[in-house]
Amino acid sequence: MEPLLTSESPESPGSRPKQRWFIALLLVFLVMLGVARWVEVSDKNDSDLSDVKVIMKMYTMFGEGKFQGSSYPAAAREVALESVVYDASSDAMPHVSGARVYHGIQGICDFGQFLSTFKQPDYHLTKMLHGNGTVIVKEVLTPSVIATKKTAPHPLANLVEYEVKDGKIASMKVFWGEPHLFDSLFVAD
Repeated sequence: MEPLLTSESPESPGSRPKQRWFIALLLVFLVMLGVARWVEVSDKNDSDLSDVKVIMKMYTMFGEGKFQGSSYPAAAREVALESVVYDASSDAMPHVSGARVYHGIQGICDFGQFLSTFKQPDYHLTKMLHGNGTVIVKEVLTPSVIATKKTAPHPLANLVEYEVKDGKIASMKVFWGEPHLFDSLFVAD
């Protein structure tokens, strides 16, 4: 078997066909690899974007006040499975009664009630990662607990991981950024 690249000079007549053949083969391989990657990314992005859309719909509905009062269960059913699990638990927050696991549509309603125990006027999303049915959101807020009138001294950053199945939220887990600080806001002086 002859090597594809030879030590012959480029001007030598025997080396040009071998070099052209190798370059042509390399170009065909690179084009096929690029097309395969484009198809893989295109297919993945279409399904991943539907996951992002349901999460963004939920945040929009929260912002519009649709998760308040008697309309709460119907709104929750629009974006979540009946068997949804919201995990807002943290061992580092013993004074926060809402830091627990919530089950089903009623659980989402109960979680919403917990959120109403503190104000978060500067709440905003800063990052969103997604793929394979998982959406991870980074949220930033400066919470102010209504009952104790305590406010965090600086904005807190939390990560929230959502699992989406069949176009609806199947689960949610909050990774509290500074759980000890958040917990201290709920302790009455």
